[in-house]
Amino acid sequence: MTHGTDLRPKLSPYDYVRLQAIRLGRYLLHRRGHGVHSPYVFYLITRVIEERTPYYCFASLAAGTRDVRRSCSYSGIANERVLELIFRLVLYTGAKRCIAFSPDSSVLKQYVQAASSTIAYVSAKDLDTTPLVEKSAPVLMVVEEEALATAAMSALAEGSFADGSILVLHCPRRRGAVRTLCQQMWEHPEARILVDVGEVFIVVFHSGLNKRRYKAFL
Repeated sequence: MTHGTDLRPKLSPYDYVRLQAIRLGRYLLHRRGHGVHSPYVFYLITRVIEERTPYYCFASLAAGTRDVRRSCSYSGIANERVLELIFRLVLYTGAKRCIAFSPDSSVLKQYVQAASSTIAYVSAKDLDTTPLVEKSAPVLMVVEEEALATAAMSALAEGSFADGSILVLHCPRRRGAVRTLCQQMWEHPEARILVDVGEVFIVVFHSGLNKRRYKAFL
């Protein structure tokens, strides 16, 4: 078997055009929060996920991390839009802690701490000495790498999360261990909102919301 070969069936030209039409239709249907009735979710989608107004520090963050993100050995989040989304989520949640299941080379910490100088950045290896959750305050959790999904699953599945806590799952292939973790966390009793944003899934824990799925676009 040749490693790296895509074994999925190839689409015919007709099926490819049809698939693109379906994707365009879904985009037009869901873009900018259309059809979203919850004010909480509407704000999350329109003012956080799909917001395109840049913060002053985005250019310097992108320039300062570009060489690392483009390295062939880098396995963290390389997409600037995804990193900027996590920056916005730090501000949106008001989280005092970010728990990151990330590779050592990750640039995620720079984006998180640029958003908040007071947030505690906790790596997965520190969870043995740091409580996972403080019910008094929301927490932002990020699973950045496929190889760490199993560790995240065992750490998060039994957790209890304050209202407003958010889990970001980086899943560019849309399958594998991270996708399995997403499905498991969606069944968590405190999970209320699941937003599919292409290469990331966002799970919101909030007892005051009805359980719903949404789609948004970076």
